[in-house]
Amino acid sequence: MKNKRIGDRPKFYSDGITRATGPFFVAQCDCGYMSWTCLYKTECPKCGNKNIKCNSASKTSEIE
Repeated sequence: MKNKRIGDRPKFYSDGITRATGPFFVAQCDCGYMSWTCLYKTECPKCGNKNIKCNSASKTSEIE
């Protein structure tokens, strides 16, 4: 088995847009759903709302 170097790891997450070195996001929906995520979400997994807010975690003060 060949050893992998640190530089060999993927540069993007599975969505192909979000960088592996990028910030975490806080996803919030009007239905009350809120969670940390590494992928920028556009749809609420709880209610299916297509207008979910997803902000950089570094700009969000806290998760309730």
